[in-house]
Amino acid sequence: MISGFVTSNSLTTNYALKSDLFSKKYEDLINKPTLFSGDYNDLIHKPTLFSGQYVDLIGKPKIPTKVSDLSDGTKVITTDTLPINVSYFENDAGYITSEALEGYALLDNIPTTVAELTDSDDYALKSEIPTKISQLTNDLDYSSLHKDDHTAFEVLPHTNQILSDSIISNTILSGNITDNTVLNAVVKKTVEPRTLHRIKIRTNQADPSKSDVIIDWGDGTSSSVANQDYEAANSSINVADKEGEYVFSLDYAQALTEANLTSKRFTVRIFGKQYYNISHRIDSAGTLLSNLMCRCFEEDLYLASNMRNISNFCNGSDVLVYASFEAVKYNYFENMQGLFTSCHNLVKAIGFGAITTVATCGSLFSACTALVATDFVMPMNTVRHNSFEMIFNSCTSLTKDISTLFPKVWSIKGVSVSADGMFKWCNHLTGTVPAHLLWANPDITWTNTSTAFSNSSDEIRAQIPTSWGGTNTEIQAKLDAGYYNLVTKEYIERIN
Repeated sequence: MISGFVTSNSLTTNYALKSDLFSKKYEDLINKPTLFSGDYNDLIHKPTLFSGQYVDLIGKPKIPTKVSDLSDGTKVITTDTLPINVSYFENDAGYITSEALEGYALLDNIPTTVAELTDSDDYALKSEIPTKISQLTNDLDYSSLHKDDHTAFEVLPHTNQILSDSIISNTILSGNITDNTVLNAVVKKTVEPRTLHRIKIRTNQADPSKSDVIIDWGDGTSSSVANQDYEAANSSINVADKEGEYVFSLDYAQALTEANLTSKRFTVRIFGKQYYNISHRIDSAGTLLSNLMCRCFEEDLYLASNMRNISNFCNGSDVLVYASFEAVKYNYFENMQGLFTSCHNLVKAIGFGAITTVATCGSLFSACTALVATDFVMPMNTVRHNSFEMIFNSCTSLTKDISTLFPKVWSIKGVSVSADGMFKWCNHLTGTVPAHLLWANPDITWTNTSTAFSNSSDEIRAQIPTSWGGTNTEIQAKLDAGYYNLVTKEYIERIN
């Protein structure tokens, strides 16, 4: 008998069909529970949430609504006990009391005008207080306190025209001048109305903030380099020497109006030690400033000891008719270049006798067409090439022996000197030309000689070789042949 085999009966009895087995799927389950939908509203036993209203809170604190609700309310000051008088307080800070103010006036009783004061006559009105130096009494002789340390000159602003061919009057001159040569002179060039004075100050201090230079304009106003009152400045002229130059100006129109005058002399004073030149030429091209100078170099008009460079000091003044160096204590000037250039109405310039050495004096009297008298002598000691250039150029009124304008001998040797325009247009000069100091001098190399005497007087030109602007061909021939070299050398040695 076969055993151990499964029969169909045993399968149906002991095993289920495959189709009757659980599929493992949730949806095939029976008696499934009802699941939560995820909506808060479907929840049961939900808590009651806080509404957000203060009134819905429980255990709220009690907030006082009256002072009596406070535990220490009895210590609070009430309106009945609140101090309303200052006397209630202790004056621990020392406030002024009414007793302490006894003797003081009430605000209503305080005077508001000077006239209400009992001694009003003892006080000055604001309009009566001096605002200008000129309004003060000079009880300390202000000018004499600074004789040795400042430069001074007078200016003449004027709103009227000074016509040519008019006799020079004391309106221009100082009342101290009695020289008939000057008083009887005729104005050569019409002077137009002018009230503006402008000057250039050259200093040895390039930093303006450290400068001690102050200008007193004579009308009660002043200017200074340190305050930068200048209208133009150039502090890099010579960086190595740390120089600076500053242009200042003042219009005297208001001062004339206040004085109800058409012209008036004012004394300009420059104080300080850090300047060496006061010029009336603004640049190297020769542009003139507005120069109203009418008087200078006199006893009451000083020249500072630091002013040894007076180049262009009087340059361009048409109201300067007289100048005297007699009061000047110095015998040496570094530079007199262009000192009186274009002073068209300068009649007389004297007092140069004490001056022995000048580095250069070129253009000294250039274009001084009214000059009739001077005792100036070209210095024997000079060092610059342009020392004599244009020195008497266009002095058309100068009537003088030409030999008196030269020294007896030069103290210069081995130098080159320009003769350009020295006596050009000097058509009233007379006398004998000192040839031994000019073309016949072997110790000086003269240059630019062709215009030295051009258009000068016929008497003078007849003594001058053609290469010097003269008409003497015989002298020219000797000069070309070297004739004067030995002869003049002998003459100079004999003089020495």
